[in-house]
Amino acid sequence: MKLNFSKKEYATLLEMLYMADWVLHAHAEEKGESTEEYRLLMQKVLESAKDFNLEEAVGRDDRTGEYYLTRRWGEEGRPMQEIERFENYTFWAELVHRLGRRDFIRLYGEERIKQMNLEERYQTESEMQVRYDEEFAQYGLERLEIMKTAKSGNEQ
Repeated sequence: MKLNFSKKEYATLLEMLYMADWVLHAHAEEKGESTEEYRLLMQKVLESAKDFNLEEAVGRDDRTGEYYLTRRWGEEGRPMQEIERFENYTFWAELVHRLGRRDFIRLYGEERIKQMNLEERYQTESEMQVRYDEEFAQYGLERLEIMKTAKSGNEQ
């Protein structure tokens, strides 16, 4: 089977590949075996850039021979805008979720939570999260503080 892409569709595919590669490797210390098949497919797609007159979008590492999307194409273009939008949303959603979960467990304890039915557990935990959602919507991180606690009798 052969896929036919217009130049615009191929460019969109490159942007999607940049975002996928970011998710897989942005925080990885090195590219592991678990993502090898993704990297190989990406190499195959990037190798075709010249067929679409998009050579400026793809560079090639002289040492390894691997293709990569150029900085101007990925980091300075639409893919990074989409990544930043996603990361911003994820940050706030995770912060609200994790703080709400922490407070839920502190207030009720794991044993009592286990005794709740799923609906009660979901409703009660959601109420804890709403407090943080409203706080961060109004103040952002402005009022978020880390409390100092004494670890031993000598510290204050």
